[in-house]
Amino acid sequence: MTKVLRLFPIFLGIISLLSSCGSESNDNNHFITSQPFNDLFSVVDDRVDGVRAFYNNMGYIIELDYTDLTADVTISGLKLTDGTAYPTMILRDLPWKINSEGWSVITASNVKPEITGFGDIPTFTSFELSLINRTIDVSSIPDLVTGGSESKAFLPGICAKFTLNSRYSILSSMPIQYVFGKLTSATTGTSYENKSVAYVVTLNSDTRTFSILLKGARFIGAMPAMDIVFDNIPFNVVGTSFTFDVDKLIPKIGNDPFPSFPITNLKGSYDFASGLKMQFECTPATMGGLKFNVNIDADYRQAPE
Repeated sequence: MTKVLRLFPIFLGIISLLSSCGSESNDNNHFITSQPFNDLFSVVDDRVDGVRAFYNNMGYIIELDYTDLTADVTISGLKLTDGTAYPTMILRDLPWKINSEGWSVITASNVKPEITGFGDIPTFTSFELSLINRTIDVSSIPDLVTGGSESKAFLPGICAKFTLNSRYSILSSMPIQYVFGKLTSATTGTSYENKSVAYVVTLNSDTRTFSILLKGARFIGAMPAMDIVFDNIPFNVVGTSFTFDVDKLIPKIGNDPFPSFPITNLKGSYDFASGLKMQFECTPATMGGLKFNVNIDADYRQAPE
C-alpha cells in the first residue's frame, strides 16, 4: 500500500509544522501564520523580446490568515531582464485555499503591491503561490538532509508563478527539492517496484541545468542500493515545470562517473507544484545486455517506505 502523508486538520497541522520554521499569532481573534523563505531562484522570461534570465536570492514571507482566508505576501529580490531591481514589496489581502493535494494556494490577478520609495509600481497581471509543509520520516535514508542521524526532516515546498505588467513571466522556487514516490523497473519477464528512494533535484542557475539524485536506488531486488546522480540536465520551462529529454548520459555513482551504467532516453518533467515524473532506460555493461525500463512517479505527499 502506498504510504501517503496525512493532511492534518488545518490548525493542528499548521501549529505543529511551523513551530520550528515560522511563527503564528492570534491578532484580534485572527489566527495568522508567518513563514519566511530565502535564497530562492527565479526564471524570468520577457515575452516581448524573448529574453530569459536566471536569478538567485529571491525571498518571500507568507502570512496566512485562517480566520478570513486572506494572505499577505512579502517579495524581495525580484529582478527583470531589462535591469529593473525592485525593492521589497507586499501583496496584501489575497484570497487563498487548501487544494485537494494539501497545498495552500494563493491566487490573484491585476493587483498592485505596496512599495516604498519606488515610482513605477508594477501590476501583477496574474499571481499564484503554492505552499506545502511536510515533516518526513527519513530514518530509512541516512544523511539525506542534515548529514547526521536525525529521523525527521522538515521539507516544505513552495512554487510561485506570476506575470508582471502582462510582459514578464516569472517562475520561482527553492533550488533544492525533495520528493518521494514509486520507482517501477521492468525487464524481460520481470517487474520490480521500489518506494524507498529519495529524489533530490538541484538547480544550477549558472549552467542553466539541473541534477537529479536517486538516493538509495535499485532496479532489481538483488541490486545493492546506490546513490545515482543524473547531472547537467538541460531543460525547458513550461508553466511551473522543467521539462527534459536527453538521449544519453553517464550517471555518477557516489562522486564518480560510471560509464558501465549508461542511461538512455531520459525524459520527463519536474513540476515545482506537484513533483517528478520521468522515465529512462539503463543497460548495465555487467549484466549481459539486460535492459531496464524505469519509470518514476514522485511527489510532495508521499513518504519513503
